[in-house]
Amino acid sequence: VWGDVPPSKAERTLPTYVTRLRKCFEVAGPSGGSVSITKAPLGYRLSPGGFEIDIHKFRNLLREARVAESNGQLDDAVSIIDSALSLWRGRPFGDLADEPWLIADREQLVEERFRALEQRAGLQIELGSAAESVGALEVLVAEAPLRERPRELHMLALYRSGRQPEALRSFQAYRSILVDELGLEPSPALVDLERRIATRSPDEEQEDSNRRLRGYRLHEELGSGAFAVVHRATQPGVERNVAIKVIREELANQPEFVRRFETEAQLVAKIEHPYIVPLYDYWREPGAAYLVMRMLPGGPLDRFVSAAPLLIQDARRMATQISAALSTAHRVGVVHRDVKPANVLLDAERNFFLADFGVASMIGDSVDGGPSGSSRSSDFASPEQRRNGEVSAATDIYGLAATIFFALTGFANSSGEAAWPKLDEFRKGLPKALDGVFSKALESNPKARFQAIEEFAEAFEAAITGTKTLRGAAAEGPNKAEVVDDRSNPYKGLRPFMESDASEFFGRSQLIAEILDKLAPSGEPACSERLVAVVGPSGSGKSSVVRAGVLPALRNGAINGSQQWFVASMHPGQDPYAELAAALERVAVRPPRDLVSVLKSSDQGLAHAIDQVMPADGELLLVIDQFEELFTLDTEGVGNRFLNGLVGALEDAESRVRAIVTLRADFYDRPLRHAGVADMVRAGTIAVLPLSPEELAEAIVAPVTARGVELEDGLLAEMLIDAQNQPGQLPLLQFALAELWELRRDGVLTIKSYKALGGVSGALAQEAENLCAGMDQQDLRRTRRIFGRLVFLGEGVEDTRRRALRSELG
Repeated sequence: VWGDVPPSKAERTLPTYVTRLRKCFEVAGPSGGSVSITKAPLGYRLSPGGFEIDIHKFRNLLREARVAESNGQLDDAVSIIDSALSLWRGRPFGDLADEPWLIADREQLVEERFRALEQRAGLQIELGSAAESVGALEVLVAEAPLRERPRELHMLALYRSGRQPEALRSFQAYRSILVDELGLEPSPALVDLERRIATRSPDEEQEDSNRRLRGYRLHEELGSGAFAVVHRATQPGVERNVAIKVIREELANQPEFVRRFETEAQLVAKIEHPYIVPLYDYWREPGAAYLVMRMLPGGPLDRFVSAAPLLIQDARRMATQISAALSTAHRVGVVHRDVKPANVLLDAERNFFLADFGVASMIGDSVDGGPSGSSRSSDFASPEQRRNGEVSAATDIYGLAATIFFALTGFANSSGEAAWPKLDEFRKGLPKALDGVFSKALESNPKARFQAIEEFAEAFEAAITGTKTLRGAAAEGPNKAEVVDDRSNPYKGLRPFMESDASEFFGRSQLIAEILDKLAPSGEPACSERLVAVVGPSGSGKSSVVRAGVLPALRNGAINGSQQWFVASMHPGQDPYAELAAALERVAVRPPRDLVSVLKSSDQGLAHAIDQVMPADGELLLVIDQFEELFTLDTEGVGNRFLNGLVGALEDAESRVRAIVTLRADFYDRPLRHAGVADMVRAGTIAVLPLSPEELAEAIVAPVTARGVELEDGLLAEMLIDAQNQPGQLPLLQFALAELWELRRDGVLTIKSYKALGGVSGALAQEAENLCAGMDQQDLRRTRRIFGRLVFLGEGVEDTRRRALRSELG
């Protein structure tokens, strides 16, 4: 406070001030605790105790407001922001605000307050109060004349208030400021807004903005097909443009689509490649399914080619980029099914991206017993798709070759069966060798085509450059090994295994078989246990074996008829009825009434709800993960009532429900106290034991075998010794393996790297140390304190203490 020149008596004066300050806090301290001021090596340290610090409260409220906005609760978000702004009293830090050591913090807070005011104004406009927000936005524009967001909101508010000319003048004023002071032009987004204001009526713009979908703001339609409509949309909070594909009702309610949608969407969302348009979000409800994807500015290839065919260098880049995208997908068992110009998108730099990945696969055979209408009628569908709907990796090779042929020539073979023409019939000067590549890739018989997308990409490259393919060179040199170029990590680290990870889940085949046998001995559902409880200690892999092992097996028909079951998964959470209703809605084929009320209505509520939303012959498998949460609920009696409804549905003489629950071993006695559930749990319990050495070896080695990666001699034995009888064996092992994968050298996991990580038991601890090394002492103490409470919370403490700890940790 005194800066660099303290008064001569500072050392004697300071303790007096500190004493007075302590007395002030003793008087003002709240009931929850008081401030402590303690001597520290370089002075004094003030710890806030039970006081609420307004900066923290302000920031927490703004986080709550962002969550409320993303959930579409706009009124709540405005109220929360108002509460946050009400904490302000003039400048941050009062008369200390200009001290050099506080300037950075002061400016940060001023910026956060300004962003909160911007957010509030934007929400007011979205809520239809554009006219009321104009005045506040004029103040913001005056405070920050070079800032774009308040100007954008000011234009929008004026426009939607019917003041179109003033909105256009606001843009021109901003443009003049930018040009005069910085020599810059407004951003393309603001220019686009100015264009919309000049060409559309305010009513049209307001109608466009009022359309919201789970927080996303829907805008104009980008395109439509037989089974879906695509809209441009804005993602809340980050203001990112996305494309939302809305699957039409007649498909979204088909039982086969319902069964497959969530699982296949998970798998597609998991595929990460620079040239695959990523799937950001997805959900389904009765009557529609939604896929949220990246929006690319260049538009689809067919629109681009309609102006002029691709240059040969652009076609070469497209073949490389789209082949690499398909290669990644094929390795995890996903076939696109619908590679065509409309599904190849461009960015501003003429890079090529494969869109709608997996969408055609989800549509699959769910309509009329054949592929989707878009694939069947497409000029780019393979002959086998047109004949019988069969698909494989060869189908995608045909689609990509047909798409590149079209991009170079503008020709599409609508018959699909006739021989494809030569390139020079449409365009002179292209490499002659390309005819041979296209001839093979476009064969009617899929077995006569290239058998891997990599083969096609290499042949295409060789035809353009005149070089030998990599595979041809390897054939001539017996010592040349094929390299598998796959950087994706096959280990989960601390992430859970999901159903889409089935191809990378190993070591639990015996346990999976035991669970399936409980569900239906010898594959006969009539002899099954209606409830199977998978019980094991924390970290034993209960959830993973169900999600990545049992469910994929059932979807593949491991039990007679199980591929036709509907699967609803849930966690009880704090409101198990709401969670169960949400799980049922995801598989509902009929629009439900108030499911929560139905579920709560009686002990037969779950049975009635299933009758309401599912087909008459539909079988439901209900997966309740972390079943123990039912026994820690704050509300008295909710857990028991929920169990009564579960028992009522399972014991019904005409029950169409089975259940798999995962239960922590230290809670095993809790369901045994419930008369209806006890016998089911006793008869249906499967214990999750530690992996045997053979199972551990499989979990370590199998995921990398397909990637062409090996373990150095002796590494497996060392890891098995380290992992045996290690508490929390599986998470620690997966974390160490995930870290080891990143340190591989020339396709080998080495002992040296493993030891550098600290082994199975040391890898996670070492990562924790690295994280803590970047913390100051205050953050480190808080982290240790929270961690200690989290560990205590996980040790089966009494419910009262558990609730207190949960409240403390938020």
